[in-house]
Amino acid sequence: GAGLVEYDLLTRRDSGAIALDNFYWTAPWATNGLGNLVTDALRSATGAEVALHNTLGLRGNIPAGPITQQIIQHILPFDNEVTVLQLKGSDLAELLKNAYATEKFLYPSGLTYEIDSGPQKMEILVKLPFGKAPFNKDSIYKVAMPAYLAEKRAGYPIAAAAEVRDDDGAKVREVVEDY
Repeated sequence: GAGLVEYDLLTRRDSGAIALDNFYWTAPWATNGLGNLVTDALRSATGAEVALHNTLGLRGNIPAGPITQQIIQHILPFDNEVTVLQLKGSDLAELLKNAYATEKFLYPSGLTYEIDSGPQKMEILVKLPFGKAPFNKDSIYKVAMPAYLAEKRAGYPIAAAAEVRDDDGAKVREVVEDY
């Protein structure tokens, strides 16, 4: 299953952020530091409980050394704005399950999930971080993501159908740069 990965190889100095080792983009179904960095930045900037980013929306790696705007533009090649949706827990779980089933994988921040794709029926188990209330399918969660994911053409129908969304015009690249 996908989960959170520590990326303690990132440090901030007066001159900017420094990667002490490489942040690799790996297979699109695998958790990695680059996906976690971007989704943690989205969650931090918006105050959302959860953040998601599509795996194919990231490119390349962050090499060890100074993190420049050119590197950020390389890893985030699309000029997406950030949106925050309000999703019922059952809809969030279904969004993750559908993303897995259609191979439109998502990096999460603020939760972990496991998929059991058994022969009869696909099941999902969603967990919130230790110390938080258990995941509740009836609760409403604020979910930050690139606005593209909430468009019908992206192929995430639950996100596209969300009725409550907040688009403040911030760009995903800017959020990662500020983080």
